[in-house]
Amino acid sequence: MSFNVKIVLAASFVGAVASQLSARAEEAPAFKSDGNGQLEVAQNSPPAVDAAAAAASSQVVQVAQIEQVTVTGALYAAPEVAKVPGSAVVIAPVEVERGRVANIADALKYVPGLIADSQNGAEATRFSIRGSSIVRGAGSWGTGIQQLLDGLPMTTPAGSPYEYYDALPMRTITVLPGVNGFEYSPLTAGGAINYIPHTGYDSDLFQARAEFGSFGYNREQVSSGQVYGPLDYYISGTHFAQDGFRDRNHTYSWRIVADAGYQITSALKTRFYGVYAQQDTQNAAALTWKQLQADPTQNPTTSGNRHDIGSTLVANKTTYDVDDASHIEFGAIWKHYPLRNQGGSNPGNWDYTDLALEARYERQDTVFDGMSSETLFALLYSDILPRSTNKGYTPAYVLQQKDFFSGYDKTLLAQNDLEALSGLWVTTGIAAIWQMRGSNLVYPVTDNRTEHYFTFAPRLGLRYDVTSNLQLFGNVSRSVEAPIPLYLPQTVNNIYRSNADIKAQTQNTIEVGTRGQEGIFTWSLSAYNVHVKRELLTVQITPATPTTPAVTQTTNGSPTIHQGIEAALDIALWDSVTFHQSFTLNDFHYHDDPVWGHNTLAAVPKELYQAGLDYMHPSGLYAGLDVQAVFTRYPADFANTLFTPSYAVLGAKLGFAPPEAKWQIFLDVRNLTDRKYASATSSVFNAKGVDSAVYTPGVGRNISLGVQYAF
Repeated sequence: MSFNVKIVLAASFVGAVASQLSARAEEAPAFKSDGNGQLEVAQNSPPAVDAAAAAASSQVVQVAQIEQVTVTGALYAAPEVAKVPGSAVVIAPVEVERGRVANIADALKYVPGLIADSQNGAEATRFSIRGSSIVRGAGSWGTGIQQLLDGLPMTTPAGSPYEYYDALPMRTITVLPGVNGFEYSPLTAGGAINYIPHTGYDSDLFQARAEFGSFGYNREQVSSGQVYGPLDYYISGTHFAQDGFRDRNHTYSWRIVADAGYQITSALKTRFYGVYAQQDTQNAAALTWKQLQADPTQNPTTSGNRHDIGSTLVANKTTYDVDDASHIEFGAIWKHYPLRNQGGSNPGNWDYTDLALEARYERQDTVFDGMSSETLFALLYSDILPRSTNKGYTPAYVLQQKDFFSGYDKTLLAQNDLEALSGLWVTTGIAAIWQMRGSNLVYPVTDNRTEHYFTFAPRLGLRYDVTSNLQLFGNVSRSVEAPIPLYLPQTVNNIYRSNADIKAQTQNTIEVGTRGQEGIFTWSLSAYNVHVKRELLTVQITPATPTTPAVTQTTNGSPTIHQGIEAALDIALWDSVTFHQSFTLNDFHYHDDPVWGHNTLAAVPKELYQAGLDYMHPSGLYAGLDVQAVFTRYPADFANTLFTPSYAVLGAKLGFAPPEAKWQIFLDVRNLTDRKYASATSSVFNAKGVDSAVYTPGVGRNISLGVQYAF
């Protein structure tokens, strides 16, 4: 079935839903206001998220009464969803925790449009939304998506280390694909993921959790939260270790996530955040398909370890309510993340420090004789601080090269939501973006390079509340993504492969869709088309060997098209049974490239389907079956001569969580049939149809047992 036909079918679905529901405006909404700015569940709604998670959402304000399905099958109303004229999903990890949560990928299941691949079941996760950073490795500092901690940017001009991400301490995780993360930063192709930690208001005084399983896996968490008058705190400590599914692929980490808030006056409040993490991983190389089928556990490289000796994050967010209709927010986030690549032919020491600042002013008004208006002005700034450096060594640890990196992002942003007609909201926005990337080589020779970029990013969106349970939306928007300093062209003793004059990539996006709830059905559906100029594409030049790591190169590609469909559908089959589904259709291809023509971009599944059938008995007994499937093969090279085969992986879980108690126990089984498949692919230019070492094996059949207790 062609992409255009699928777009037509999706549009027909939207039309049918709108026609069926247009006469139902008088029905009670699934969520209603309790009169105090909170949202409570109405009598006709399906099961909602855990009451503690909903009641603790102190930042939720009264919004249009459109609910959004979470990826766990429960409904969760939030401004991030109801106010966005585009795709958005809110996850309540309290539901995800009814099973193994080894990494962020486990928490982000069922999010359409998002690819989250864990490396060997460990914490390293490759993120891609709508094709962003499609071939960046799981162990690399993340780019292409703005990762946020309670709205504060963790992704800066250097990227963002995955060591900071942990699902267990989070109250909610919001995924805003593409330009739908505009208000946080239109500086990425993939959008934004916003992690909001627990606070003392929604935490138990003590909670302990432990998971144990196959391949030496174990993960533990201890947390505590409490409120003392105007002061509250939350702290979580986690530990992770596994021998690994593959040879010589051990992973170990520990992490502390904490926050403390203080209500200074009735109008002024502040909250401090802190994260500290250490992590060590033995590297694993990609395999040929023949090697993967023969023995997916093999690891034909001893090229060393990725060793994070201690990443630190300190942040603050302070909010002042100017009056009943407006408030000002100031935020700052400082990170220091040293990294040691040990062993192999090119060991290196990386030391980065960066700082991000934000100032926001938001207000609500009544304009033009009764129209509601919500306005945002924001000044966003992030900077790689001086002395951020990389030192490269020979295998004997003799200094081979040393350079310093620099870069900043400065964004001045304005956005307005105007209720032009009853239920019809018009979103307008504009961002002026100044960016710089620099690389200063000081040894063995001097070689400086600095690039400056400037972009205007406009946004126009519409959302229409057809009924209290049905919303239609659409937007036309632009975003930009500059290269990280490491991509700047340098060639010294073949340490760097020379790039062309590398530039920022820009994305112009058109998106339409719907979300809502009718009877037993809760859905979201979005179709988008993105024209990308100068896409930053990374390819593997040479594969890893027993003594050397893989060599990659990043350059600007020709114009490309990213288009697709993102759909999620939950069906409440019975009071205790819910059927979750998400489907992602990706059509990413070149546009009149002189070499590749209209070839499909490498390393991204074209069709990804995830589904789960969950049973929850009133006694607390729960069980589930799930599947993740890639329906068709997809190319591993830009010449489209080598392909990654399709696959389907099954899972199951069984647990018990008494409703009146604060403990649970569960059994979680992944890859029930022990399928040999590739969970990720590294792209190459032209494999000429020859089986190449580009496939990362998915984890074989594995079993985990988990327990949790709180008081």
